[in-house]
Amino acid sequence: MSDYIKNVQQALAIARSNTHIYEGIDGALRLAREIGYCLRDSDDKEAKDYFDRSYNEICVVGYDLKPPISKKEWDAEVLRKWKRK
Repeated sequence: MSDYIKNVQQALAIARSNTHIYEGIDGALRLAREIGYCLRDSDDKEAKDYFDRSYNEICVVGYDLKPPISKKEWDAEVLRKWKRK
């Protein structure tokens, strides 16, 4: 999972050019939930590192420096799916 952030960045660039699934606020929230769900597959230390980096490296970069949601909103959605039992 060491290239996880880069893989998601690339996938988001492709998805945003071919589909509207990640467009706008709803799309960014959907992406955050998907990231959170995927973090369940990592050990806690690795998942925490990806969580800490995810907003800047996925949301900000993936939305061309114009993220449709705040870091607070992003983190809440990621955590909701990551820590959900």
